[in-house]
Amino acid sequence: MEEKKNEEKRYSTKAVAVMCKCHGRTVRKWAEQNGVYFTGEGRRKDYHFSEADIEAFKVRPKPGRRWQAEEKS
Repeated sequence: MEEKKNEEKRYSTKAVAVMCKCHGRTVRKWAEQNGVYFTGEGRRKDYHFSEADIEAFKVRPKPGRRWQAEEKS
């Protein structure tokens, strides 16, 4: 068998969620909105994150009620 030397390591949705300490649904939603490579269709989609995708996910804007927590501190 011949190995592909240019193939980049890919990470699953679950692996990214664990690395970034967030819920898998958050990762899937972001992947869907940002065109991350996937296989399958419908509810059986499996996203395959590259290192660049993970870095972009980490610096994404995070909406929510964080301002209340920061205000109290």
